[in-house]
Parts: sequence; C-alpha cells; structure tokens
Amino acid sequence: MTQRGSWDHGGKTAEERGYGRQHRRIRDELKRTVILCEQCRREGRVRAGCIADHIVPLAKGGSRDRSNYQWLCRDCAAVKDEADRGVKAKLRIGPDGWPT
Repeated sequence: MTQRGSWDHGGKTAEERGYGRQHRRIRDELKRTVILCEQCRREGRVRAGCIADHIVPLAKGGSRDRSNYQWLCRDCAAVKDEADRGVKAKLRIGPDGWPT
C-alpha cells in the first residue's frame, strides 16, 4: 500500500474538524452493529471493518450525520481516501486475491 498523504486541516484540531464526542459515539455504534466492511460486502468479500468513514468528506461539505458514515476496512478506506483527494488509485490485490 502506498503512503497516504495528509489532508490540509488548516491547523484545526480533530475536535474542531468534527471528530469529537459525536464522531466517537457513531464510530463505536458502527463497531458494535455493522462489524464488516461495507464496501467489501458490496463487492462480495468478507472483511472486518475498522474505520468510520464519511461518505462525503467533511472537507468537501459532508454532514456529521449518521447517514453520512460507512464502516470500512483499512484497504477500502485507503482507496476511498485517494479517490476523495483526486489521486488515481493503483490496482491492488488484497490478501483474499480480489482487487481492492
């Protein structure tokens, strides 16, 4: 996997960017209730999720609402992160032999 670049946060803390108590509550809810990576499930794979991802990033006007969250594995989150940044993703083959 390639090294991820960082978002420009404008010097704001995680709390100031919307990753405070509400984000942690939603992340904990996803961890308990969704469990599997939602993108992998859509593609017929089974992998545990570990990242509460904003479907539309907050930096691009996404809401902090539960409906704007999905539960992703690290690989799917990295691919989505690159797409959100406008980086052309390289084809990757996951440990299960499927492209990610």
